[in-house]
Amino acid sequence: ARLTPYGYELGLISKDRYERFNRKWKNINDEITRLENTPVIKGAVTADKLQAFLGKAGNKTGDCSNKTGDGSVSYVQEDNKAHKTGDGSVSYVQDDNKAQKVPVAREAGEAAVTVAGSAAGAGGLKLAAVLRRPEVTYEALAEIDPDRPLLASAQAEEVGISIKYDGYIRRQREQVEKFRKLENRIIPEGVNYKGMHGISTEALQKLDRIRPVSIGQASRISGVSPADIAVLLIHLKD
Repeated sequence: ARLTPYGYELGLISKDRYERFNRKWKNINDEITRLENTPVIKGAVTADKLQAFLGKAGNKTGDCSNKTGDGSVSYVQEDNKAHKTGDGSVSYVQDDNKAQKVPVAREAGEAAVTVAGSAAGAGGLKLAAVLRRPEVTYEALAEIDPDRPLLASAQAEEVGISIKYDGYIRRQREQVEKFRKLENRIIPEGVNYKGMHGISTEALQKLDRIRPVSIGQASRISGVSPADIAVLLIHLKD
């Protein structure tokens, strides 16, 4: 999708297709903006309804979780570290592959009370903050979002992904921009790689043999890791 504008400029994509592309992304961006700015508690959606919605969503997440031998207790276990939502509450998850089991009913109930209480108290919890919770999907959010526009399934999916992974995407873009700035940083001639500590032996040998002229060139040498580049930058500052 990101190459479509270039394809249109080169005459590889028709005007009609390009206009459809622009309409699609306008719909997606407009919906993301709406969710980021629309409070949850309004009209027929009360704090009690929000609490019930989150409790139900949490229990649905637990349907696929581990159960004890007699089936009396259900647990949720995830593979990510603790995830802080937009309202400041924390989802309990597995840390470093060590099982941290929490009863689903208790977790869902406590999370619902936390978010609903926050919404009722501050009156400012937005729909996007609820959607960022791991157990909530864009489709399910419709229960507390009666005024949403009708989107094509592909557009709805893109909205959900964009909001849920916004933090990760933003960090990746920041890293790309950081490396872009480092790309053309010149490495002084005659730098003594052998005297640098903290860089792997393989990386030192290759840097000393190839003698890259820039950080960008050094980062593309096989066997030179991002950690090696980070240490190299520290040495170059000294």
